[in-house]
Amino acid sequence: MKDSRVEVRFRNELILARMEQLKIKSVAELCRKMKKPRAQGFVADLINLRRSPLCVDSDIQVPKWTKTAERLARALKCSPEQLFTEEQVRAACRPNKNRKYHFAISALDIPQLVEGARRLALPADVLLQEEQTRIGVEEAVRGAIAFLRPREAEVLERCVMGGETLKDVASEKGMTGERLRQIQSRALARLRRASVARRLRIAASGN
Repeated sequence: MKDSRVEVRFRNELILARMEQLKIKSVAELCRKMKKPRAQGFVADLINLRRSPLCVDSDIQVPKWTKTAERLARALKCSPEQLFTEEQVRAACRPNKNRKYHFAISALDIPQLVEGARRLALPADVLLQEEQTRIGVEEAVRGAIAFLRPREAEVLERCVMGGETLKDVASEKGMTGERLRQIQSRALARLRRASVARRLRIAASGN
């Protein structure tokens, strides 16, 4: 069941970041610094890319910055060029001025969505290193569980590596969750003992 709605809005990050740097907490406060307290709607449209920061000079028919865009830049102590990229200007000039997209997801999926966004922001070399580490750990675990009893190995493969819940696996096998938890605990204990024994053998061999 989809019980949460996620909305995606297009906003001008350059303006928002500048506001954060100057500790301006709202559009209303920004407009007061611009000495245009009634311009909140116009400024909000600029931030939400619903209005172009350009207008056309009637004398020479050349685009120029609107007075509000110039006031906005002065209030944020920068130039208009530092607040609006060419792509943002083009986006604001498109016919659809109410671009807002939404989709429904389960509340349980939200942490995965946030984690996915975090990983997209990571450098490629970090992602590669994480993936190599994950593959190495999985290979080591699979090699270790090969020495477990079949039922113990299955529980670890499905619940620890496969992401299934103890409750689901127990229900499928006609067992109680507590019984399956005991099997998992015993399997993990066997792996720990095997790991300690391996380290002792390595130390004894001098390698």
